[in-house]
Parts: sequence; C-alpha cells; structure tokens
Amino acid sequence: MKPLISRSRFYGVVLILLTLGLPVWAQEPAAAKDDPMQAMMAAYARYGEIGKEHRLLHQRAGTWDVTVRMWATPDSPAEESKGTSDCSQIMGGRFILEKFESMVMGQPFSGLGLIGFDNIKKKYVAIWIDSMSTGIMASEGAPAADGKSIEYVGDLPDPVANKYRQQRAVEYEEDADHRRMEAFDVGPDGKPFRSMEMVYIRRK
Repeated sequence: MKPLISRSRFYGVVLILLTLGLPVWAQEPAAAKDDPMQAMMAAYARYGEIGKEHRLLHQRAGTWDVTVRMWATPDSPAEESKGTSDCSQIMGGRFILEKFESMVMGQPFSGLGLIGFDNIKKKYVAIWIDSMSTGIMASEGAPAADGKSIEYVGDLPDPVANKYRQQRAVEYEEDADHRRMEAFDVGPDGKPFRSMEMVYIRRK
C-alpha cells in the first residue's frame, strides 16, 4: 500500500509547522476538513499542545536537594544517601529533563530522567538511565483526580535474575517546594513493600 505521505513531504510539513507556529493550524478546523494536508497539520498541532498536565510539571524546574532511602527487604534498615536534582524544561515546556547526582555505596552515581505527558495516551510517560545500568527504563503513569500524584507502572531491571520485572511507583506533588517519590517491590512473602523513597526539597 502506498504511504499516505512520503518522508520528505512529512519533514516539509514539520518545517512549515515550525515556521508558522502550531496553534495557527489548530485553530482552522473548517479549512482542515477540506484539505488533507491541513487536516494532518491540525492533528500534529493538537498532539503538540501544552495542557494542564504539562504545566503541572513546569513547577519542577529548578535545583532540588534529595534524600534517598532504600530498603532491601521489608524488615531491613533503610540505607540513606543525599543527592542533587537539577530539573529544566525542554522542547518548549513539553518535557522536564532531570539530572541527578549522588553517592551510592560510596561510589558516585549519576542519573538522567525525562518526563512528559502524551496527549494521545493521556498518560505521563517517563524514561530513566543511570550510571549503574545499561538499559533504558520506561514507565507510564496516570494522574490522580486531584492532580497531586501520579502512579507509574514500568519495567525495572533485575540483574540478579537477569531480566526485567514490573515495578510500581508513585510521585506526590506536595507543594511548589516539596515533592516525593515512593517505589514498591515484592517481598519474600509475595506482598508489596516500599523499597525506595526520594524526598525532594527545592533549594532556595
């Protein structure tokens, strides 16, 4: 089957959108109905729109002091470390890029996270890479009705078992200067337990 639009034409459309501005095309539904090219450009404009879910992430921009607590088992004592998180808006405010630095077991640790809201999936989407792994961890999350938390489900690498397994995590937006993330694992008894907590406090 012949593709609806060639790759070169697609890039031409993207260039037009960037030149003229996405909102212009999104505001012309009548014209778009009669012209397949304008209909496609209007669809891309809607997909690229910044909504309230994106604006919720904007308050993360800045530098944060982070306390990390980790539990190997439900009964084990927490291992605590300190870190720094630098967050910035990228792609016109559509994504938040996080650069994380800390010490883990006496060794320097670096992490890089990217989070946004997918207008098609209607979910938050996130990826994470760090200096202790060779994989890209991906997760998706649904916002709570009050907009103050996001519950994620993603794939977590388990080097001991040499495979990936599912993990649940919840982010809490407590206020503009405080947020928290909790991750959960499954204990020996098969029941979930909190395996990690990250407490973020905005640096003034």
